[in-house]
Amino acid sequence: FKNADAIDYSFIPICASGKNTSIVHHQASADIIRGDALFLFDAGFHFKNSTTDVTRVIYIGNRPSPLYQKVYTTILKAIIHYSTARFPSGTKGSCLDSICRYCMWQNSMDYYFGTGHGVGNYRSVHQRPAISGGSNDKITGNMVTTIEPGYYTDDFGIRLENMLASVEEQDGYVVFETITHIPFCYKLIDFEMLEPKEIAWLDNYNKRVLDEYWQLFGADKIAIDWLKENTRKIRQ
Repeated sequence: FKNADAIDYSFIPICASGKNTSIVHHQASADIIRGDALFLFDAGFHFKNSTTDVTRVIYIGNRPSPLYQKVYTTILKAIIHYSTARFPSGTKGSCLDSICRYCMWQNSMDYYFGTGHGVGNYRSVHQRPAISGGSNDKITGNMVTTIEPGYYTDDFGIRLENMLASVEEQDGYVVFETITHIPFCYKLIDFEMLEPKEIAWLDNYNKRVLDEYWQLFGADKIAIDWLKENTRKIRQ
């Protein structure tokens, strides 16, 4: 681990490419990442003062299929819709689960697992509160939870995951602060599907990502070029 305060993986990383992305918890042993394929990774670390959990999907190649783009963009819209929600403190996880699935349902998509879970501080990375269809857990301020909608077929799977901190405002309502700052894959985004408010959210998100990380890559031109390409401003 390059960071001095990174102690260990918070769980065994999930890595999959091609058709193996259709397996929710696939753990690669000798997968070959080929051109014109999806690559999914779900990983996290324990640090001295926190634990992380994040999932991203990137496309290896130049021209992803329209289906890949539609699915990926629908999931991204669900993340944005959920991340900008405002709700009374004590709202049940089942209600928040529906907020996330709403964007999926509009495109006749759904997922058969929960929307998110609590993240501990150097403890089990998957813990309560549960954000799922049957959850009675209450969401209040000062919680760290994940949001991880996805869509799986027999041929491929796409899932995206961020961590959110819940902040309770003076009137008793809760909003989310996104605390994961990792780029999304521009090749897989159909920008025509995004509404102006979603583009504004993504532009603001990408600015924070670029400001935080571009200096960390030093002279690594390949990494810097990839970062800049996947955080470039959409709305000029």
